[in-house]
Amino acid sequence: MAEIGADQTIGPGSKATYNGQTFKIFQDAMAVVEYVKGEFYWRVEQGETVRAIDYVSAPLMLSQEMSQNEINWSLGTYMSNDEVERIFGISGLPKPWGVGPNQPFTGRFYYTWGALPLLLLLVIAALMVPLTGITKPVLNQEIVLPPLTNATTAQTVFSQPFELKGNRNVRITAGAQVDNSWADLDVDLVNDQSQEVESVNVPVEYYSGSDSDGAWTEGAKSTDATLSSLPAGQYTLRVEGTWEKWQQQMPVSVKVEQGVNRGVNFCCALLVLAIVPFFGLLRKFSFESGRWKDSMFGSSSSGSSDE
Repeated sequence: MAEIGADQTIGPGSKATYNGQTFKIFQDAMAVVEYVKGEFYWRVEQGETVRAIDYVSAPLMLSQEMSQNEINWSLGTYMSNDEVERIFGISGLPKPWGVGPNQPFTGRFYYTWGALPLLLLLVIAALMVPLTGITKPVLNQEIVLPPLTNATTAQTVFSQPFELKGNRNVRITAGAQVDNSWADLDVDLVNDQSQEVESVNVPVEYYSGSDSDGAWTEGAKSTDATLSSLPAGQYTLRVEGTWEKWQQQMPVSVKVEQGVNRGVNFCCALLVLAIVPFFGLLRKFSFESGRWKDSMFGSSSSGSSDE
């Protein structure tokens, strides 16, 4: 027969062990026998008063009854209404409400098996990094936009030609030597063979200064934009821009990279796949809160799990 062990001091957080399983204290109260019917394996009589302590580990409840002369332990298993009706051949039992002290949570599937797609996503992400390769620069050039004829008429320059491979995304980074000013750059990616054009707007602004709180900066001297994969072939960048100090020429650095590993798709997939396990854990927390709110030790055990 398995031994039962329990904390010597009974109070919040007390535990008992039976058959290698740990039970958390749920209730400690004095119980009075008001009515006796049936056969018991221990002596019991009407009017008898015992100290009853219940420990739970759903779907089990380990109960201890202490009197002046003896200590009795009993082990109970939670049964649903349907199980009781089937065993006793009855029907129409009143439906329970709330959460029973040792009632098991039946939604574990959602936060266990529901987490498997998340694990699969992490494995795929780890494999895709080496398979997609390292980001490869295909163009890195400094170009100069001549002074504007007026503040609104843009100047245009072209980069040297470069090759793009198919089925890989493209990131275009443009930087301008702005200081407490701005430059608005329109960058066209032109397919030299088909003359098809992909356009991105790359605004650049950078400001700095100091105030009572100290030095500050705002903006950046370079920014980037990413395009989906384009057909393989030879391309040229057409850079058109206006800038605040339009009477001066504007040096511009342009860089084109392919095979850029981005986390946007991964993060979106992660959020979608996390919905099921998240709400599963939320249901679990609500269920456990419902269980322990009826316990005299609920404040110390409401966050615990009996699964």
